[in-house]
Amino acid sequence: NNIAWKKNELKNYQNVYYQIFNESRGKAEYDPNMHYNFLYYVTQAEVYMSEKHSASLSSISNDSIRRLLNELIMAEKVVSDAYNDLNAIKMEQVKLFIQEHGIGGIENAFNDKRYNFLSLTNVKLIDHSKLKDQYGSTELDGILMDLRGWAGWAYQRMDILELLNNKLEEALVSVLEQNGRSENIKRIPRKHLSDLLKKGKSIDDIIQEIKNAQHGDSEYITHSYVIRALAFDFFREERIYDAYKLYKLNTELNPKGPSSWQYLSRCLIAMGKKEEGIEAYEKFAELSFDPTSAKKELEELKRVE
Repeated sequence: NNIAWKKNELKNYQNVYYQIFNESRGKAEYDPNMHYNFLYYVTQAEVYMSEKHSASLSSISNDSIRRLLNELIMAEKVVSDAYNDLNAIKMEQVKLFIQEHGIGGIENAFNDKRYNFLSLTNVKLIDHSKLKDQYGSTELDGILMDLRGWAGWAYQRMDILELLNNKLEEALVSVLEQNGRSENIKRIPRKHLSDLLKKGKSIDDIIQEIKNAQHGDSEYITHSYVIRALAFDFFREERIYDAYKLYKLNTELNPKGPSSWQYLSRCLIAMGKKEEGIEAYEKFAELSFDPTSAKKELEELKRVE
């Protein structure tokens, strides 16, 4: 599940880099729901397997398990290095760029929730108008190129890590079964909802799978962030009704999550249901960590014909 979460995080980062690039080339308009803060957010990949099992590798008698675990530990190190390289660009280039051009939204950062770090996650820490002034500059183009490259590299290495993790899991299951210890097997959901699309399943099939998971009866990862990510993919592909269904479900399963209410509002408005869209946005404003900005946007939304 942690791998799926980190892959989704990298997708969000890459989506922002592409959004900014496309805006700078006149291929996209400003998206008020895009989390531009990801431009300079830093993160890290935890090396759980390395920390827990490196020292005990030599004591594993099963050659296949020892080999797979060693490969997984090495792959985990490569992923960690890729994250460090991505973070280095943000710390050494992006933050300096933001400071030099006054792009940081410092006024929003110093809100009334001074002891709550999470209050920074939903406020605008990037002044988009000032960022836009740098569109097409050699400096920004160079930064975007580096970010795009390293985020893509990290995602690719995460794919390999996920593959090795799955192989190790299957090998461990096989060993337990061969030794008559099937009762010790507890599988963790690790399949992606997007896999259902590849199998030709409908949006209703996906929703049913998510509902099944609420009762522990699913092999798919159905955390709220995974549902949001798939819904966002639908939204970008202009499959508005499919996106609406997933965001609606997510607000039912996780009613205190502001992001789904925000995008549910956008879907409803795109579907011509402005009043319902405004109601959803009111809920978002109520839950937002930056209610002042959210309420201003709500008033603007109400004024739009």
